[in-house]
Amino acid sequence: MERNPDIAFESLENNINNLISKYEQAVQERNLLKEEIERLEKKMLYYETELKKSNLKNRDLEEEINKLNLLIAFTASAEDKKNAKAAIAGIIKKIDKCIALINNER
Repeated sequence: MERNPDIAFESLENNINNLISKYEQAVQERNLLKEEIERLEKKMLYYETELKKSNLKNRDLEEEINKLNLLIAFTASAEDKKNAKAAIAGIIKKIDKCIALINNER
């Protein structure tokens, strides 16, 4: 069976055109994927930077919380101050009584 050379050439030409078309589509798809990769890399870099900022801020806030907790631990409440004043007043009264007794014995 002999093929017509024109039909064989036309078939070859169609195959080559299909191959070129598929190649061009693959190149376009590759370019789109490259752009997508670049966009995602920029986005990832942005989020990494934001994460670092958040971690620094978090660390600063934790330090501030620790300082405030320490301050609270060493700060007397109003009730504590009232009790301390009452205790000191009681001690002063006892000291005054002791001084009065000493003065009376002389």
